Amino acid sequence: MAIYHFSNQIISRKKQQNAIAAAAYRSGEKLVDERTNESKFYKRQVEPITHILAPSHAPKWVYDRQQLWNEVERVERQWNAQLAREINVALPKELSHEEQEQLAIEFCNDVFVKDGMVADLAIHRDDEENPHFHVMLTIRPFNEEGTWGNKQVKVKEVINGKQQIKAIHTTDWNTKEKLVYWREQWATYANRYFEKNGFPERITHLSNKDQGLETLPTIHEGVVARQLQNEGKESERIRINMERKEYNKIIIELSEVKKDKQIKERTERFIRRFTPLEKKQLRESAKSLGLFVNFENINTRRSQLDKWHARLEFSQDSVDTFKKMNRIERETDMLDQAENILEKEACRFLEKYYPNFNIEDLSKEQKIGVVETTVTQNKRLSSHEIEKVILDLEKKQIE
Repeated sequence: MAIYHFSNQIISRKKQQNAIAAAAYRSGEKLVDERTNESKFYKRQVEPITHILAPSHAPKWVYDRQQLWNEVERVERQWNAQLAREINVALPKELSHEEQEQLAIEFCNDVFVKDGMVADLAIHRDDEENPHFHVMLTIRPFNEEGTWGNKQVKVKEVINGKQQIKAIHTTDWNTKEKLVYWREQWATYANRYFEKNGFPERITHLSNKDQGLETLPTIHEGVVARQLQNEGKESERIRINMERKEYNKIIIELSEVKKDKQIKERTERFIRRFTPLEKKQLRESAKSLGLFVNFENINTRRSQLDKWHARLEFSQDSVDTFKKMNRIERETDMLDQAENILEKEACRFLEKYYPNFNIEDLSKEQKIGVVETTVTQNKRLSSHEIEKVILDLEKKQIE
């Protein structure tokens, strides 16, 4: 099953972090911190696959990992300076190693590098079950001529009559909206590779809550947790995931039962059922009368025919009058037939869904009215609601 993991953190001096040490740990290379002359090296079981990707206007020295992060340490002078952004992303293990690498490079180039960042990419496969990549991104932009640009510019503003100086970021790389965009793009790029390689799996950047799911998200386990498990030791992170997977299994099963019940209710409850003969007769009536057959339309058409008949009664006898009277009679017969079908079906409907209700107390119009209201609202009416339907029908009759 494809998983989605995309985490973001800032590497900063405030947290007593060092850009050279961070790059050495992720790349598996031995790097020297030129300020302290200390060597940084972290041996890895599986050598990472690394790439440095940079925009065309960046200086050539950015492709030297040691020089790149020493230059970052040199240009950032503040005690609490942000040195780099690190993104940690789970790679789809359904893809081959080559496809995983191609996907990571394409994503970083299109999403980060084209926006002006230098991306130091490292793919880790210490655990075959958890392939992932780290990418360290420069926070300070480069000017067009290849020199370091400013993170912020200071502008003067007059607020309440007083001049104030405000710092404005020169990029939108630190905004929440940008992070959401990156997360969404990773799902888009990964899904594109799934589709291209014929896999049905898809991932989404949306949380379970945003997807309307009641399941709990699993947490990132990492290589240390898996090593503990392989050694027969207990890992808190793996234990949490096992509990969540068991919980999610129950939730999914309940969700399926709930879904089946809803489908059954939609197909069985509050649907009008006519016999094949009744359906045929209603179709013929609708076609001849030129209207949708329901009780309201039948009453409207009957009222029109009554008025027409009343006018013709005082007309001089003629062939034309005779034809019109015959038409009124035919249409009245069709309306009677349609009304009788609606009443028969209404009785069947009421007996099924309102077995304790005495339908003998209701008129034809009231029976059909209760049924049509039930179907329209798609719910079983209470005694109070049935009473209201009856009162409304009586009011219309009086009017």
